[in-house]
Amino acid sequence: MNRKPREFLHILASICLVSLLSGCGPSTRVSSDVPQPNPEQYTQPPAVVTAAPSSPASTAEPTVEPTQAPSEAPYEFGTFVEESAPVDDSWFSSAAFLGDSRTEGLKAFSGLNYGDFFFSRGMNVFRVDNENYKVVSINGQNYTILEALSLKQYDSVYIMMGINELGYPLASYRSALSTMLQRVSEIQPNAVIYLQTLPPVNEEVAQKNGLDPSINNTNVAAFNQVITELAKEYRVALLDTSSVYRDANGSLPADLASDGVHFSANAYRRWVDYLASHTLSFQRFDESRKQDSPPQISEEVHET
Repeated sequence: MNRKPREFLHILASICLVSLLSGCGPSTRVSSDVPQPNPEQYTQPPAVVTAAPSSPASTAEPTVEPTQAPSEAPYEFGTFVEESAPVDDSWFSSAAFLGDSRTEGLKAFSGLNYGDFFFSRGMNVFRVDNENYKVVSINGQNYTILEALSLKQYDSVYIMMGINELGYPLASYRSALSTMLQRVSEIQPNAVIYLQTLPPVNEEVAQKNGLDPSINNTNVAAFNQVITELAKEYRVALLDTSSVYRDANGSLPADLASDGVHFSANAYRRWVDYLASHTLSFQRFDESRKQDSPPQISEEVHET
């Protein structure tokens, strides 16, 4: 009675073993006809792809292209960049600041520890690329302001220059600043270029410190008008940096002034905070700029 079931099980096991060895049973082996992906062909891990047998008609689902986000509204050149969510200080790690002794103060007293600062006391728009004014020293080599700017590419370039030019003819300032804007655009084609208005001065304090009579708010206003016009003409972003240093009378408050032109040490942080809350993305800047090309300047500009 017990022998027959045991014999039956032995016979059944033998049949299954023969079936597997002969290839007749089910198999999990992958067919060598289906090419396998080579990981070395990818710089990123390949997406999971399900291989299917070739057939005259493909049954694959159509590829759906991702929907592209709409572009930001164009920036209107010649108007002040609108307020935006503030960025933190590290955002300025890819920024360059071009200027004079007030930019020196920005570096020294604002607490901003990011970015590259290219400045010199007495610097003006006539000297930024003058071989006689190699005022920036980097690794033992001296450069002009614009030579230093050309050593690497930045995401943003901030320009504030004009206080030392207040005694020059307005037309000379316009011509030299025009050339500078063109050169900066050529040197930094992938940066958002910001042109800043000149903060006011405190005339009473300036006179007490024996500063030149040309250092007055009437001249500052005239130069700021040129800055606004050239920002539109050369299609660069315009920042009203002066607004954070202007009182109800259009003057630099005495408690924010040191000598009437420069700011007290604790007032430089206002500058950084304003820049941090008035930024443009390069995409918006570039798309707006491509609508028209800025004019070309061919004549040489001489300091007069």
